[in-house]
Amino acid sequence: MDLSFSHETRLNKVRNAWFRFLIFAITTVVCIFFSIPTASAADGDLDTSMTGANWQEGTRIQPTSNLKDGAYDVMAKADGSWTVGGYWSNRNDSHTHHSWFLRQYSSVGGSPNPFTGDDSAGYDKDRLFWSPGQDHQKKTLEMADGRYAMVGYAGTSTTQTRDYDCVIAVRKTDGSLDKTGFNSSGSKPTTVVMSTANAKGRMWVAFSNANNDYCYDGDIAPDGKIVVCGTRQTSGSKNIAVARVTTTGELDTTFSGDGKKTDDWNGDDVCRAVRVLADGKILIAGTTNDQDSSGDAFVAKFDTFGSLDTSFSSDGIHTFDTGENARDIVNDMEIQSDGKIVIGGAIDGSTKSFIARLNADGTMDSSFGGGDGIVTTQLTLNDNFESIEIAADDKILAGGWTNTVSDWRSDFLLAKFTTAGAVDTSFGGGDGFTTLDMGTKNTALSSGNDDRAYGMDISPVTGSVMLAGQSIISGNNRHFAMAVFLN
Repeated sequence: MDLSFSHETRLNKVRNAWFRFLIFAITTVVCIFFSIPTASAADGDLDTSMTGANWQEGTRIQPTSNLKDGAYDVMAKADGSWTVGGYWSNRNDSHTHHSWFLRQYSSVGGSPNPFTGDDSAGYDKDRLFWSPGQDHQKKTLEMADGRYAMVGYAGTSTTQTRDYDCVIAVRKTDGSLDKTGFNSSGSKPTTVVMSTANAKGRMWVAFSNANNDYCYDGDIAPDGKIVVCGTRQTSGSKNIAVARVTTTGELDTTFSGDGKKTDDWNGDDVCRAVRVLADGKILIAGTTNDQDSSGDAFVAKFDTFGSLDTSFSSDGIHTFDTGENARDIVNDMEIQSDGKIVIGGAIDGSTKSFIARLNADGTMDSSFGGGDGIVTTQLTLNDNFESIEIAADDKILAGGWTNTVSDWRSDFLLAKFTTAGAVDTSFGGGDGFTTLDMGTKNTALSSGNDDRAYGMDISPVTGSVMLAGQSIISGNNRHFAMAVFLN
């Protein structure tokens, strides 16, 4: 017998056995690893695809000054970019001097941003000075030719704080003020103290030359004209104020005779939202009897000439109470694809917010909520809906802020509702909403600070939702704050 051959054969058998065992062990480990459930991103989670400079886990803090800065509005463009507008403190020695401020981020949070650098006259493209007062940009709109129309309010003197007016400014696609295409003559009311050269590219609606006017919202009409709404203050009360402006910066005199419409319905009326329908008619929403603790929500409709449309709720105005016997503060309005009207806001003196839906004819939609067209919510300790959007499937998103702990520190809030008004449990981990303490995701802040969102929009490219507002660093040091959520 060849003993060397027999020994070698046994060694080969041993080696083969160990090799088969090793392959089995590796295969088993791999299978176990890939069979372990892994957490996947869900609707309501932060969108971590925002990878531009200074974005952290879907959040961004935009430092502008060392004092009070904040965002009011988000506009998502067709290319997926985000335009965020608001105000910044233009003097580091005073937190009460505010100018308009504007930024743009790509779909993933980067460049290009047309609102950087200076224009040909040496003025910053991202900010606009009107007066030494508290001037705030409330809405940014994209015009049909790609220009940006900005709506808000500002003081009427470059040297002193006095008499706020509803104002509009237009920027070109490159971010510079459009001084040749919008109010190219530099015309202005006699009460305005500003040089003619600097007045070009902006205009003062001036509902009153003696009292304060404020515009809170705007929309673009089918013919490209700009429609704005807000309030005109009179002695001891407020009136709703609506105006229509041409694309070149003139009041449209085919609307209410002089381009402006004011009405006193209940002694104290404020318009906070406006939408122009496909036929050019105008819907506005807000609060009537606004200073009273029992002020009600309203939606009103005007025809193209500025008269109340009596085919809407029989007299052109529909008012309603949310059922809490408190002031109903309407903050936003959107129109569904079927023409139904959705409004949202907060209930003053309570811890609740509300969503309501009306039919196109001005009646409450009985298929929404509990049969009365109204849904009131208390998702956490204290809800405040500041902005609403309608998703492609007609589900409703409500954004704002909430207090989630007993110290009343605020967090961003995003909630989602079904088309019937129920909380959408497919969103936010099963409870229909998500909250965000910015300091837990962004190193520019500490956790536990106040974070409040005021503006919101949905990306037409990704479907993600951006909330924009303000985070308090400390005291009067407050910055633009943005967060993007999957949807």
